[in-house]
Amino acid sequence: MMRSNTFVVVMLVSLCGVVSTLAIGCNRAGDEHERAAEAQGKADEKIGKAEGEATSATTEAQQKADKEVAAAIATANEKTAKAQTEANETIRAANENMLKSRNDLREWAQKRLNGIDNDIDSSKTKAQKASSVAKANFERALTDVEKKRGDVQASISVLDSQGASDLKDYRDRLEKSFDQFENSVRQLDKTL
Repeated sequence: MMRSNTFVVVMLVSLCGVVSTLAIGCNRAGDEHERAAEAQGKADEKIGKAEGEATSATTEAQQKADKEVAAAIATANEKTAKAQTEANETIRAANENMLKSRNDLREWAQKRLNGIDNDIDSSKTKAQKASSVAKANFERALTDVEKKRGDVQASISVLDSQGASDLKDYRDRLEKSFDQFENSVRQLDKTL
């Protein structure tokens, strides 16, 4: 039995050596695992710090870009508003000039028409004292005069539809209509 006890003791001593070796190995493995975990923690910390700095730098750059974009938009809006104001002033000035030109032309045409109408009225007064043959000739000639007057009146009535660039041509056409009208009135006078 002694032998079995010795064997058990030897086994126990051997077993204690193995357990001790395992414990040392486990301690070493545990130390390495701790160091790895510590290294991973430090790496995670550095990564977190780097990500934070990157996020901060990105946010700062985005804010700076947003400010620059806002400033550029504000500048563009100011320039657009200024250009629109200048365009509106130019348009108003052009409209005022065109309106003045139209009014001047209308006034000229109306004065000329009134002068010719006075000549017609004078001729009608003379026709009342004329012979019946002269009156008949006068009435035929008066038909042409009235047609020519209608043409002139129609030309005057479309004055407002003329653009600024068309006013000179319009005045030339109106001048020709007046000339034909006056010529017709002169023919009217010749019948008396």
